[in-house]
Amino acid sequence: MDGYRDTGADRLTAFADDSALGGFDRVRAAECLARVDGYRDTGADRLTAFADDSALGGFDRVRAAECLARVDGYRDGGAQLLAQLVGDSALGGFDRVRAAECLARVDGYRDGGAQLLAQLVGDSTLDGTNRVSAARGLAGVGGYRDGGAQLLAQLVGDSTLDGTNRVSAAVKLTGVGGYWKTGTQLLAELASDPTLGGVDRMSAALARARVDTRNPPRTALTKRGTRPFGGW
Repeated sequence: MDGYRDTGADRLTAFADDSALGGFDRVRAAECLARVDGYRDTGADRLTAFADDSALGGFDRVRAAECLARVDGYRDGGAQLLAQLVGDSALGGFDRVRAAECLARVDGYRDGGAQLLAQLVGDSTLDGTNRVSAARGLAGVGGYRDGGAQLLAQLVGDSTLDGTNRVSAAVKLTGVGGYWKTGTQLLAELASDPTLGGVDRMSAALARARVDTRNPPRTALTKRGTRPFGGW
């Protein structure tokens, strides 16, 4: 109702500006504010500030930039902030990978996001878990399935990674459309690799046994636009 629009917008503004609230709630309030007729810029300004605020957690900063990119007229600004967050070494690897995935979903920035995901895969300053997640994310970007699959296969063979991450990379490869056979073969090789610890070899063998060759897995990686986070 028009008579309550300004009152509601004022309340949302107060929530967004309340430093006693958690970052998640403040970002949510700004996101809602940007949807109120006549308050788009006000909400967008706060989303921009949150994405830039190093006092907030990385998850909330990435979410603020992602929300900003969805606000009419602020797509480029949100995309620019997402790219900056990917390159921010002060953030955790999980948040940087997530920012690159979000960027790849912004209209017109798919290639840019994909390139950043590929860079993160090769970033030795990140731990193996995040590098594997970046490769998995790349495989879920439209037009980059093969590139992501190839990087997952490379990580399986990377002896600088611990066995857990190498097995994880192979498992994720079985979930990429058209690569389940390759992933299954790599799991078999890991299960037979004497340089790996017993637990990792057994994990590889178990994962291989769980692959249904009659019904190849369809995971988030085979569905364009699905966020590819989660355990294997």
